[in-house]
Amino acid sequence: MNLKDKVAVVTGGAYGLGLATVTRLVEKGAKVVIFDLNEEKAKEAVEQLGENVRFVLVNVADDESVQNGIAQTIDAFGAIHICVNCAGVGTAAKMIGKKGALPLEDFS
Repeated sequence: MNLKDKVAVVTGGAYGLGLATVTRLVEKGAKVVIFDLNEEKAKEAVEQLGENVRFVLVNVADDESVQNGIAQTIDAFGAIHICVNCAGVGTAAKMIGKKGALPLEDFS
């Protein structure tokens, strides 16, 4: 797949699997915007990966924050072609415990 000059958004892109994804996309020629809450780690990633990477402070659980991130991405690179969701928001719990399965409402 040719990713040269494609624009990607990676949520949770400041570290871990998200950062590995950002790194690989940049290696393949994509321009990437990191959506994350960890400003320090994201700025380190931008500094390390260069001019084809940007960071926007985004809380993926907040619609207004996401819309702002999308607008900033389009302002910076003109489009969004790819979205990779690596951000995780949730409560630590067992999927199946002594009381049965985790209630579906807990995922909302």
